[in-house]
Amino acid sequence: MTKQLLYEIIPIETVEKGSNIMTNEERAEQARMTLQYFRSIAANDDEVETLAIDLLADMLHLLEQEGVDYERVLRSAENHWRGERPSIL
Repeated sequence: MTKQLLYEIIPIETVEKGSNIMTNEERAEQARMTLQYFRSIAANDDEVETLAIDLLADMLHLLEQEGVDYERVLRSAENHWRGERPSIL
């Protein structure tokens, strides 16, 4: 199976260019939009938690098929999330 790059699935010109600095509110809204799209293409209910679980499980299937170390991806994603959270003094 040939690996398909994301920009081959979604043309790069459809992705808005702008600042790489996003607020956590913008990140959350981006995730919400992703879940809304996922709900439109997969049989699912409307609960955010259920949608997120199903999407993450599907992502793990994709990473496995592509030969990507999913545990490294999950650790890295959690590290990004922790680094983007506001510091509590």
